[in-house]
Formats: sequence, C-alpha cells, structure tokens
Amino acid sequence: MRTALTLSALTRTPLDLVNIRSTRPNPGLQAQHLTGVKAFEKLGAKTKNASIGSTSMQFIPPEEIGLEKIELDVGTAGSVTLVMQSLFLPLVFSGKKAEVKIKGGTHVKWSPPTDYFEKVFIPAAEKFGVKASIETIRYGFYPQGGGIAVLKTEPVESLKPVKLLEKGRLEKIEGVSAVANLPLKIAERQKASVLKNLVSLSASTKIKVETAKAISPGTFVFLKADYENSVAGFSSLGERGKTAEKVGEEAAKAFSEFDSSQACIDEHLGDQLIPLMSLAEGKSTIKAKITEHLLSNVWVCEQFLPAKFSVEGKTGEGGIVSVE
Repeated sequence: MRTALTLSALTRTPLDLVNIRSTRPNPGLQAQHLTGVKAFEKLGAKTKNASIGSTSMQFIPPEEIGLEKIELDVGTAGSVTLVMQSLFLPLVFSGKKAEVKIKGGTHVKWSPPTDYFEKVFIPAAEKFGVKASIETIRYGFYPQGGGIAVLKTEPVESLKPVKLLEKGRLEKIEGVSAVANLPLKIAERQKASVLKNLVSLSASTKIKVETAKAISPGTFVFLKADYENSVAGFSSLGERGKTAEKVGEEAAKAFSEFDSSQACIDEHLGDQLIPLMSLAEGKSTIKAKITEHLLSNVWVCEQFLPAKFSVEGKTGEGGIVSVE
C-alpha cells in the first residue's frame, strides 16, 4: 500500500485499493496507514472511504507536492517511519526542500525504528543521489507513542542506478542500547548480551548505553554493521516479559545470520530499495534475501512504471534482483 501511494503520487495515477491487509488479524487501514493518506490529503489528494479498518479505498493523487513543511500526528504508537516511507520519494521529487514532522511510534513492532531509517536507509538512498536526513527528537514506544521525528529532504531531478552485490569485509559494528523511564541497568544488561553473542567477532564493536527521552517506558537495541561496500541494521525491542538478555540476543542473532549470508544488504533494505531502483535511470542490481515484501514491491512498481525486474532466487533465500 505504501509503495502504491508513493507511485500514485509520483505518476499522478488514480488508485483503487481493495482487500487492504485482508489476511491480517486486524485487517484494513491502521493509524499509520491513515496518517500517510491524510498527509497526501494535505498536499491536495482526494480520497474516498479512507478510515480506520477500511479494506478498500479510492485515492486521487495531488496535482503537485506543494507544501514545504508538514506536521502529522499518528495519534497512537503507529509507526512514524512507515508514514515516512510513503512520503519520502514524492517529497524528494517535489522540486523543493521539504520538512515533515511526525508524532507517533519511533520504536514499535513490525516497522523499522528511526535509527534504521537514519543510519541504513538514508545512506543507501544517498547512493541513488538522494539527499535527506532524519532526527529523532523524542522516542515513542507502544502503547502511548508520542515520539517525534523530523524528516528533511532536498530536491533531485533524477536517480542514478546502483549496484550492491558484495558487502565485502566487515569493518565495524556500532550500536546503542537504550531505555526510557526504566533503570539504566537494563540497557547495560542488553549491551552485555549483545557483546556476549558477538564475542567471536574480530571487528571493532562499540555499543553506547543511553537513556532515551520518551512518554512511556521502553527499551531497544540497534546495531549498525559497516562493511566495505554496504551498511546493514538490526534491532530488537523490549516488551513485558522479555528479558534484557533476550533483547540483546535477538539483535546480535539477526546480525550474525546476515553476516554469514551472501547478501550484500539486509532483507528489510532489500524491499525498501525496490521503488528507488524502479525510478533510477539505468540498470540497478542488488543481492538480498528474497522476501514476500520484496516481491510485492516489485509487482506494484511494475504496475505503475515501465520498469521490468528480474528476480533470481527462491523466496526465503538469497538472490539477485535487477531492473532496467
């Protein structure tokens, strides 16, 4: 849905969405989806049946992306980064500098934390020629949310193709173990667990322990792995009943699985780069895990654009994705 809204806005193509999230336990539009839709409405889009729980919606994109500053409130702990994903490319191609301030969940389940958006997605987008930045002003955890993040973009006229095939040697791991409204020793235990599970690494590993500013309690670990040719990110969230040791272990395990694979970029970045690849002028190629999200994004991009993708590899395994 996010990719469809993005490309609808970019190509000025009206969109009919049906069976929205129909196979999910809570089907239909959720708060973060609706916030993205409402953002486009602020830019001039027209919609029909856009409401929480709706499983179908009509979307007529704005004639132009005209606002330079937008403030949005998800209203819950719904993910701010999922909203940013919908707006990112339309703002980049708006022809002017833009700033979006979003209130909601910055570190919540089933979505990339703002750390990932800032330290992994944006550096990857910069390889395509994008200029953008994100700042987390206040963290937002489930259930209250209340986090604040600001995305700034610079205008570009076109994207250049990118090849990401070999990650190369691991150079260093940097990370943060943080808590909000909880004892700092929990973050220290999370850090100790990360280091315990990465003990065999020869690369430099630096994990900062921080107290995060937030409305509700929460904890997380975020790891950024710098390779010769790429950057990857891995995170884990604390929750009631999950030990600090488990939080650290989950993030470390996610890194270790990627590090031992042949993929050049992590699986989440793989599907997030598909829209940029489809818009770049020239052939782009990536080596990543083939996921259902990646294949869905490929399908959606091919419905809006003349781009033709080639996917080599089985779902759930590493493969090569190309477009020209």
